[in-house]
Amino acid sequence: RSLAAGALPAPEIFSRITVEQERRRFFSDPHAAAGPFSGHVDVTARADLAVGLARRLGGATAEAPVAVTALDRAASCPFRVFAERVLRARRVDAIDDLLSPKERGILAHTALHAAFEAERDAPPSVPREARLALGRDAAARALELDAPASPLRKDAKRRVLDDATAALTHHLDDPGGYVYALGEVGFGARDDAWPALAIRAAPDHAPVYVEGRLDRVDRSVDGRTVRVVDYKTGLAPSGRAIGTTHFQLPLYADAARAALGAERSEIVYLSVRPGGRIELTPKATLPAAKRAALEAQIAEAPKRAAEVYERLADGQFPPRPRRATSCVRCDARDLCRRPAVIASALDDDADAEPEAAPAEAQPADAVLPEADA
Repeated sequence: RSLAAGALPAPEIFSRITVEQERRRFFSDPHAAAGPFSGHVDVTARADLAVGLARRLGGATAEAPVAVTALDRAASCPFRVFAERVLRARRVDAIDDLLSPKERGILAHTALHAAFEAERDAPPSVPREARLALGRDAAARALELDAPASPLRKDAKRRVLDDATAALTHHLDDPGGYVYALGEVGFGARDDAWPALAIRAAPDHAPVYVEGRLDRVDRSVDGRTVRVVDYKTGLAPSGRAIGTTHFQLPLYADAARAALGAERSEIVYLSVRPGGRIELTPKATLPAAKRAALEAQIAEAPKRAAEVYERLADGQFPPRPRRATSCVRCDARDLCRRPAVIASALDDDADAEPEAAPAEAQPADAVLPEADA
């Protein structure tokens, strides 16, 4: 209207057009470099930006490590980490009588930890059925099944209890030469039992310090091997993703091996499938060639994770998820404004963890504290 009337539009309109043109360029070309409005923070221009970014990310010192899970997310979509750790965006979940996927996961870990601790502390003379009963009772107490709650929540908690019982039963029937050692142990945080783990992208690069929390650690009967078990309420990562885009368990295994003085370590994801069926990934029957390839990927995981961190520290946060479907559950989806349909050559379903669809799609409002906005 301003142009039609012979006048120039307001300056902020030109600024907005510049922003949107830069974003259109980025999203229309899957190989285009990110710009200032599509995920690039120029830390070389201002020292205070580099310092502030490092402080928000963590990882530069052992006293302020970065979470391994954040590096996993960064391998999937760097912008999500920027939104969560730098902008401090958080999803506002609608209150629901049903257990949310996150709440169910927390309860599952609580129940499993209680069950395995109770079974481990039982005297060796206690028979199998009695050990299983001890574990189930401990899990029921941890879930507070007797606390007042709606029938829907009680039923959901009972299903969590059944899953924990199935996992304990599997361990008692097929320990695979391992005994339960400890669970819910952390490393890197101030009150954790183990120190932060240092990883490097190259021998001459600065170390990156990471933190995490292990669901469960088993030890071999001779004490020379530790096995790190990660509980999954959904599907586990594929073999090609472990150590390449999913660093969590390989790094946890390194932390456990160092802290417990073991000679070697193994990893396994444990999922409880419908009907109480236990699914382990990777499978014990994995062919020798595939197992060798997986072990090579696991060995490279610290280096790959450190490389992901260095890209973050350099200010690279492009909103380019490996799987477009991951945007459905992303806390930052209202911030990056990634178009629903764009040219993309980066989505790769083969090496990413399948994500369980939420029971009902809820609008996600990203809330930014005023001081951080």
